[in-house]
Amino acid sequence: MLQTFVQYAAYNLWANERLTKTLSEVPGEVITNDMHDSFRSVHKTVMHLWDVEDVWWHRLQKKPLEEWPGDVFKGGIKELREKLLSASRRWESWVINFAKQSVNQKLTSSNSLGERFEQPISEVLLHLFNHQTFHRGQIVTMLRQKNISEIPPLDFIVFVRRKLP
Repeated sequence: MLQTFVQYAAYNLWANERLTKTLSEVPGEVITNDMHDSFRSVHKTVMHLWDVEDVWWHRLQKKPLEEWPGDVFKGGIKELREKLLSASRRWESWVINFAKQSVNQKLTSSNSLGERFEQPISEVLLHLFNHQTFHRGQIVTMLRQKNISEIPPLDFIVFVRRKLP
């Protein structure tokens, strides 16, 4: 199971790198335009990706979160890209180095409504990486609605096959 988490963490970083590289080449109005989607724009959806990685990181570290990063961030997509990729690298490093001892431990945390939960860290990791995939898909859909067609494939199978001859 640990190898699966290592793969998912690496895949999450890889997919975020590919998608945000594409976003850094897209006209600014496409990134900020109100798309009437869950988070209103591509920019806000990428912000949500970063928020979630940071929030779960704080929960895992049992550190209080003073504020969601997206509530105070004022930068553009290039700065946001670096923030998200930094968070994704942190998760990948943690999974590689610490998950072996921790993945079956229980994590007690509170959600944004203050409700307390306890579940294995393995379930948190599955949720986190699945969540990110879902919202990357929303971003791809928003880009396609704006006639952006040069979007690299982000599928897990493309990630694992990239090493094959």
